[in-house]
Amino acid sequence: LVYLAVERSRPQRRETLAGLLWPDMPERDARTNLRHVLANLRKVIGDCEVTQPFLLTSRQTIQFNVESDYSLDVKVFTDAITATAGHSHTRVEDCETCIARLREAAGVYHGDFLAGFSLDSDLFEAWITTWREKLHIQALDVLDHLATYHEQRGDYAEVIRYAQRQVDLEPWRESAHRQSMRA
Repeated sequence: LVYLAVERSRPQRRETLAGLLWPDMPERDARTNLRHVLANLRKVIGDCEVTQPFLLTSRQTIQFNVESDYSLDVKVFTDAITATAGHSHTRVEDCETCIARLREAAGVYHGDFLAGFSLDSDLFEAWITTWREKLHIQALDVLDHLATYHEQRGDYAEVIRYAQRQVDLEPWRESAHRQSMRA
């Protein structure tokens, strides 16, 4: 489900999902597994009883329904960053609207994407790794902007808090150590 939710912008072909989740199985068996897992998942999440189901399915594709009633921390995080990047300002640290968005992003980032989760699929692991690295880099940037913002305002406790979060994510991050020492 998380794969579908993160890749919500387009429908996923059933054979692609089956190959992603069960790469070592014959396609027919993998598609059968997908069909069974999908039926069980829909029961568990109550997808059949709601007006706007979480999953939109056809014989060929499955897609996460962006119109369903859901909350996804990855979406909140990436939406805040996208909105900040698309906002017109000279520096992020000078824009209160963007700082509020970055605080929201920092609030929902709790570490590595799908930490501790894995499948016996090189394709799925590559997908997780790509997203994990992308979100990690973005989180470091968010925390750096927030530390810089608070440093400009003399709010040193917040500088230390955001610098320490950077160090927690990446202990060798020299810029975060410098921010902390200056504070």
